[in-house]
Amino acid sequence: MPQIIVSNTSSIPRAEIITIVSDDHILSENESMQAWLSNGGTIETWSRLTSIVKITDRTLEELNYLLDITDTGENKWYFAEPDPESLFYQTLYIAGEITTTFDEMQPYLRERI
Repeated sequence: MPQIIVSNTSSIPRAEIITIVSDDHILSENESMQAWLSNGGTIETWSRLTSIVKITDRTLEELNYLLDITDTGENKWYFAEPDPESLFYQTLYIAGEITTTFDEMQPYLRERI
C-alpha cells in the first residue's frame, strides 16, 4: 500500500506532496505521528510536519505520476486541504494519517497547469 507523505508545517509549502513510499518503508518520527508516539512522544508535542495518506487500491508505480514536476520546477500535483469539518480532515488531524481508496482521496488532488 503506497504512502503519500504530504507537507503540513515542514519547510516545504503546506499541502505539497513530499514523496510517495512503499508500505515497507519505515516512517521516521519526523514523517509520522504514529512513529513519534511509538517512540515516547505525545500528541501535544508532535510537530505536525507531515501527514500520511495511505492508498489501499493503487500500487506505488500507479501513483508515481503524482511526483511529476512542471516546466517551472514546481510539483505538478498537490493537495487541496479538506474541509476541517470533514471526516477526512478530522482523521488526518487526530491520527496524522489516513488509510483510504484513491477515489476517496482524488477530490483533494489538484494539478498545476
